[in-house]
Amino acid sequence: MPRYFGYTKVTNKNQAVMWLLQEGHCFRSQVMNLCELRRTADAPFDYEAGSIETLKQLVDSQSGVAILPDLATLHLSDNQRQKIKRFAAPQPVREVSIVTQCDYLKQRLVESLKTEILENLPAEKMQLQGERVAIQ
Repeated sequence: MPRYFGYTKVTNKNQAVMWLLQEGHCFRSQVMNLCELRRTADAPFDYEAGSIETLKQLVDSQSGVAILPDLATLHLSDNQRQKIKRFAAPQPVREVSIVTQCDYLKQRLVESLKTEILENLPAEKMQLQGERVAIQ
């Protein structure tokens, strides 16, 4: 039976095929670090997808599991939502940063990008912590 891993115990990763994003996606690297996954020479198959939407479709049609960012679970069907498993505490978090040089000339562009991102996040998921915004 396919399941979505929004959050679950990382030790459960060996229960089924784990679908990953392809090389080059930062979320793939974060999942591999979180689950302490390493590419092994004797692995018979690569289970990779090009997008988070493809990951969800693979879980639906092929079985297996995928770790999804919480925002990717907002528009799941009721059937898909029932298959989400949450990580045990402490829940892992992702950090997204905008890094520039201190004399970066397009500071207004960076501020506009930051504002646009924050305005498009679901309000019920946000918690302000000083200069940081924690997405729950």
